[in-house]
Amino acid sequence: MVAPLDTPMVCPVLVGRAPQLDALARALEGLQHGDGRAVLIAGEAGVGKSRLVREAQRQAQEAGVRTLLGQCFEPDRSLPFAPIVDLLRTFCTSNPPGTVAEQLRPIGSALLALVPDLTTWLPDVEPPPPLDPEQERRRVFTAIVQFIARLAGQQPLLIAFEDLHWSDDTSLEFLPLLARSTAHQPIGLLLTYRSDEVSPKLAHTLAELERARLAVEMPLAPLDGSEVGTMLQAIFGIERPPRSEFRNAISNLTGGNPFFIEEVLRSLVTQGDLYVQGGAWSEKALSALRIPRSVRDAVQRRQEELSRPAVRVLEIASVIGQRFDFDLLPRLASLDDATTLGCVKELVAAQLVVEQSAEQFAFRHALTRQAVYGALLARERMTLHRQVAEAIEAANTDASEASLQDLAYHYYEGGVWQKALDYSRQVGERALRLHSPRAAVEHLSRALESAAHLPSNPQPALHRARGGAREALGEWDAALEDYQAALAMAKDAGNQHATWEALLDLGMLWAGRDYDRTEDFYDQALALAHTLGDQALIAHSLNRVGNWHVNIEESLVAVRYHEEALAIFEQALDEAGVAATLDFLGMASYLSGDLIKGTDNYRRAATLLRAVDDRAGLCSSLAALTLRGATPQTSSMVMPAGTLAECIHDGEEALAIAREIEQRSGETFALSMMGLALVGTGEYGRAQTCVEEARRIAEEIGHRQWITCATCGLGSIALDMLDATAAREHLEAALALANDIKSGHWRHFAAGALASACIAAHDLERARGVLQGLDDFESPAATLGLRLVWCARIELALAEQNPEEALRLLAQMGLATPNLGAFPRRAPRMSMLRADALAALGRLDEAHEELTAAREITAEQGARPLLWRIDLARGRAYATQDRPDDAERAFALAQTTVLALADEIPDAAQREAFLTRAGALLPRGLLARPRRSTPQTVGGLTAREREVAVLVAQGRSNREIAAQLYVGERTVETHVSNILAKLGVENRAQIAVWATTHNLG
Repeated sequence: MVAPLDTPMVCPVLVGRAPQLDALARALEGLQHGDGRAVLIAGEAGVGKSRLVREAQRQAQEAGVRTLLGQCFEPDRSLPFAPIVDLLRTFCTSNPPGTVAEQLRPIGSALLALVPDLTTWLPDVEPPPPLDPEQERRRVFTAIVQFIARLAGQQPLLIAFEDLHWSDDTSLEFLPLLARSTAHQPIGLLLTYRSDEVSPKLAHTLAELERARLAVEMPLAPLDGSEVGTMLQAIFGIERPPRSEFRNAISNLTGGNPFFIEEVLRSLVTQGDLYVQGGAWSEKALSALRIPRSVRDAVQRRQEELSRPAVRVLEIASVIGQRFDFDLLPRLASLDDATTLGCVKELVAAQLVVEQSAEQFAFRHALTRQAVYGALLARERMTLHRQVAEAIEAANTDASEASLQDLAYHYYEGGVWQKALDYSRQVGERALRLHSPRAAVEHLSRALESAAHLPSNPQPALHRARGGAREALGEWDAALEDYQAALAMAKDAGNQHATWEALLDLGMLWAGRDYDRTEDFYDQALALAHTLGDQALIAHSLNRVGNWHVNIEESLVAVRYHEEALAIFEQALDEAGVAATLDFLGMASYLSGDLIKGTDNYRRAATLLRAVDDRAGLCSSLAALTLRGATPQTSSMVMPAGTLAECIHDGEEALAIAREIEQRSGETFALSMMGLALVGTGEYGRAQTCVEEARRIAEEIGHRQWITCATCGLGSIALDMLDATAAREHLEAALALANDIKSGHWRHFAAGALASACIAAHDLERARGVLQGLDDFESPAATLGLRLVWCARIELALAEQNPEEALRLLAQMGLATPNLGAFPRRAPRMSMLRADALAALGRLDEAHEELTAAREITAEQGARPLLWRIDLARGRAYATQDRPDDAERAFALAQTTVLALADEIPDAAQREAFLTRAGALLPRGLLARPRRSTPQTVGGLTAREREVAVLVAQGRSNREIAAQLYVGERTVETHVSNILAKLGVENRAQIAVWATTHNLG
């Protein structure tokens, strides 16, 4: 359904201007105390200067401040006092006649020459005696200042003069005088201008204001990618950000300019390229976008001032691209170098292009280039593209990698299909090697379209390659379409090897959604590999079938498949195959409960994957290695060497790799695993941020397995923070998802954690129902997921006051614990459960031994959430043994850890709720002592704000801070805005000084 032509495409909120709004709010507050100041708001056309002024005016009016507005317009450059006249007329038309007469009567005669229609409001006013021009100007200056001062004497006043780049010289001379007269009065000035259109007179005025320190400048930059996403989300009225590729396309096309964004969206709507379908916004390809009239007309006006040769050079440059080398222009324009250089200087003076180096120039804005390009006839464009491609090819006889992309693009646009196919394939394959899936999709799509123009030319390999790139980007439906096309073409051509590849690709794709479909494709691939008798294909197929068994929680079966594959690859001396198989074996070992063997496999895999430069595989292995520590998934298992801090380090490297190679599924897996490791250390704020981001990405790419994983993670965080209600909500949803995708591992993870949450909430009936609803809940605890179920069964037995049953279950669970003899220390969670059972039976000395052993390994791991629970149990045991001093020490240790954990919770309500629930478990009144119930504040900053302040002091950008803290850039911007407001400073440099002064670094 096409949206109506009048569908609003104006952003209903101001995006990306929080620091500026905070600064203006502080200025307004000072204004009400008589501290007037002038603020210069500078930026390119469309960047949002007027929107910021409107928001400042709205806030001023809400605060009881009177507002006045005077605007400059392009035709008014030669009209003296044009913005003042506009201000006076606006004042007259927006106020009652009595108010106008009262305010203007004392100076009306002096202003009559400026605004002759003042007689409408002041019918009895008489013109003053004539003066010479200089005296007349001073009389007007004085009258205006008196008028403004009179208004400010009644209530604070905010005056905005907009678009000073179009102002007349007389008004520009007046501004410094006005700024001086308002400096110590409740009068604020907002002055806006285009930073790229500063006339000499305006430059002089700005310099005078700066020299006299009469104004502060507030530059407005274009929006970054995250802010563009927020703007699109607000315009469309959608709960989740739009797809990243649509956001990036709009951001790149408009350069983050808010006005251009709105204009482009409006153009897309009116052209039917952006439309409502099924109640949601959808869009066609943006490659053929017609430029909005407002932008096109602006460029056309500038072109009209150019010489004909300069216009021709501009048109050729627009075909070459956003950036263009000078050397190509003389040849293509049939001009000598000197004439071409003169033309380029014309283009620079007209602010259509900018010089980037002695050899390279660029269009000032992407829309500028597209406006020029769009004005060419289609045949002109095709001819020029062919000529550009031939010129590049002639100048680069070796077809260097740098020129391949240009050749692919220009031959494609020029309709030279065979060369377009050849070059596009090369560039696409290179992008895949460089782990740049987005670029690969673009070039492989051009290759496939070029192939479609040639005689019968099926391209299964191209479809398969593009499908892989789309899968990496999370474009599930598009990847499925490519893989199915590859399979059909391979079968039609009788190409059995390509058929095998497509079957394996389809099985891997379906693994994120439906394991039944996965099994079918993997079985077909394995059967075909055996038919072909190709040992390498057999080994790869065995690994995929084995991984399917892992995901349905048949880990021991999976190990057999992987070991058979490993033997084949080792015999063939295939290092890449060995590395991939070790990665599969690592997960099979982990999920079968053997952390020691799994860690060994993953470490060996990581070493080999680094050697063969398989970054996608390395990302997977490093992310999985985070499971070797005491996370919510693994604390019921025997621990290998390695702390949670080391696990988190591996997770951080995995996340960096996933983002570098743009692998969305790898990014969400790494985020989820890091989140679980961070829960293990009690870093709740970071953990929640990681897992929420993981779920957001998983939902965006439609990867249901990772949605389930992240939802389980959120439930684990809530459960660890003692919020049983939120934990149950997340885990109920996770269990439903796990059942839907038929994942045995995630079904047991969600069910075990959900039963524990129900027990914590004293809902034993629901806990029993969850556990008994599992067909295999009494099966041996031979897998990671089933161990969580068994832990919940033991907790339920203890809650039902049946410690003997708890000990029986623990004994059975121990029988299924791998490597117990090689690593005799018990898993912390098992020791805690055993201690609870022993204490309930009065066997306190044995309980104490269990807790002492558990505390040792927990402290080694850095698992603070487990640590305070162990100390709490120790304190209770000591109290029962009538050892008050030992009990008090243990309780004090628990209290200290609880307070430290509370500092990791950025949300104040969540923090206080955690302290309240933890306090209910500790002896009465313990947490009521003076404590750090909120983060230790310096300057009123939270722990996370102090962390951001330190990074600001180190010179990090918002993007760099976001990457280091694993949060969005928008979140960092909010933190920076809060810091500015709390410290009462105006810029990042002052934050840096403050952080250094307080020794925060």
